Amino acid sequence: DTLDPIRSILNSTYRNPNKCPISSTFFINHVHTDYCLVQRLFDNQNEIAMTTSSNK
Repeated sequence: DTLDPIRSILNSTYRNPNKCPISSTFFINHVHTDYCLVQRLFDNQNEIAMTTSSNK
């Protein structure tokens, strides 16, 4: 699964100082993006940022 490396970091073992689970900001590009996986990341309290195809 593509999310396995991310899950290993963002699992419930790691917490912020306020005891909340950690989250991340993911910068995605439209090209080759699996939006079902992006939605799962978002549903788990992560931020999603879109970049352009050319990064300009």
